[in-house]
Amino acid sequence: MTLDINENVVLRYLQTKMPVGTPIPSTLRIKQFTDGQSNPTYLLFCDSMKLVLRKAPPGALLQGAHQVYREAMLIRAMSGNKDAPVPNVIILENDKTILGTEFFIMEVCVPSLSFLRQIMCWW
Repeated sequence: MTLDINENVVLRYLQTKMPVGTPIPSTLRIKQFTDGQSNPTYLLFCDSMKLVLRKAPPGALLQGAHQVYREAMLIRAMSGNKDAPVPNVIILENDKTILGTEFFIMEVCVPSLSFLRQIMCWW
């Protein structure tokens, strides 16, 4: 299922919320991943940088389902473990008024892993 998100809203959000030391994007293009995610997942092309945005699906959800906040916190907790390589979570947003649900933004990959190893970790 394709769930479009507003590129202008995401770009303005990134321009105000990127952590200090992280490049501030001036352009943005968004492509939704189409396979395998129960939470909508998007690839963000920000100038020369790529990021991933994950959010809960819109509408009424079962209690305890689609908790992207919990997912992001788990990824952050695992980030120091070399045996469980995960990308860095850059932004965790619980304000549902921005995109309609909670969401988080993370790196596309774990820089220390080869592309093949990253695929093996995530698919």
